[in-house]
Amino acid sequence: MNETPIYKTVLGVTIGILLAVAIVYLIVTWYLSGQVSAGDDVSRMFEDVLSDLDS
Repeated sequence: MNETPIYKTVLGVTIGILLAVAIVYLIVTWYLSGQVSAGDDVSRMFEDVLSDLDS
């Protein structure tokens, strides 16, 4: 009877994903804030990737 309830597992996974997203977001914003001149290159790169996905 000591199986982990499903909601605890789901909660743990959700928190883990949220933490990972928050950390990646912080790293990206910190990196871009130090590389303001590279902002145009990054947006252009994203546009290239999005156009590749559309085709």
